[in-house]
Amino acid sequence: MAKTQNSIDLAATTNTQLAIGGTSAGPNALDVYASGIPGVAIGTYAGTSSPNGGLILSGTAGAAIGVGTPSPTATTHLTRSTAASSGVAPYLQVDTAADTGLTASTESAIVSFNFSHATRTWATGGLATQRSFLINQPTLAFAAASAVTDAATLGIAGGTIQGTNATITNSHAILISTGAVGAATNSYGLTVHAQTGATNNYAAAFLGGSVGIGMATLTANVELQVSGPIYQSNASLGSPQAFNQAVASQEGLILFRDA
Repeated sequence: MAKTQNSIDLAATTNTQLAIGGTSAGPNALDVYASGIPGVAIGTYAGTSSPNGGLILSGTAGAAIGVGTPSPTATTHLTRSTAASSGVAPYLQVDTAADTGLTASTESAIVSFNFSHATRTWATGGLATQRSFLINQPTLAFAAASAVTDAATLGIAGGTIQGTNATITNSHAILISTGAVGAATNSYGLTVHAQTGATNNYAAAFLGGSVGIGMATLTANVELQVSGPIYQSNASLGSPQAFNQAVASQEGLILFRDA
């Protein structure tokens, strides 16, 4: 054990077991640098000339981090070791800070999932479905008969709010950008399947406001506005038939097909 300028370095053989304010570059059991970067490094982190992680947990291939579980089955596995019996605390919460002085004219994501960081390669074999971000359905239950008006697996409170000195042209609750998908046969910006099991199963409902297809600037008081031809597919009609006119009426938008 050595103590130098309020630093303590406990070492076993050539590997640092504990370094507080030291300069060990790993492999490490624990590093806490007095300079503040990194704050803590646990695992086999090899170090860099200018590390900037407040907390670095790393290990060999297959190593995992478990929070609330001693047997993680993912690189990071979070759960409650004991099921909650009261309260409504979430499993994961991210609270933003009132950042100031963000770099001008530069996007600053609050949460970023960089799936394009590296290409993942499978062993040879067909794959029916691959979802890179998967949210499984939750099940809601009550101790006695209770009703839920709206239950959602994913909820978004709304679009971006315009704040002080900001001018927002378009505020989106969901924005799916144009991304190159290579030589895929078909590419869809959004695909929605109707659910099953309910009394009524709908693929989508647009409640309030107008809907534009192929256009973003809509005529006032128009519920649906389409840029380009509209086709109806009906087995009795053979090939898809084109609608040739649209007229407004008290009932809304009426579309007539070709005679």
